[in-house]
Amino acid sequence: MGKTIIMVLHDLNNALTYSDQICLMENGEIVIYDSPQAVYESKEIDRIFKVSSQQVEVGEDEKKQYVFYIQ
Repeated sequence: MGKTIIMVLHDLNNALTYSDQICLMENGEIVIYDSPQAVYESKEIDRIFKVSSQQVEVGEDEKKQYVFYIQ
């Protein structure tokens, strides 16, 4: 039996790091619903939040983390 967990996160790094799927919304409308990597690569996060972003690999296991900064 599978389980579904729905959580609302406003921490973009945690959302991209720990979610299986992301639903990115703007003004109450779904902009993209896809894997974290696909959402990140779409650049919709940068557009909606007016930030620039960079994906970096951290540690020996090269875990992906995300850096966001104001444009």
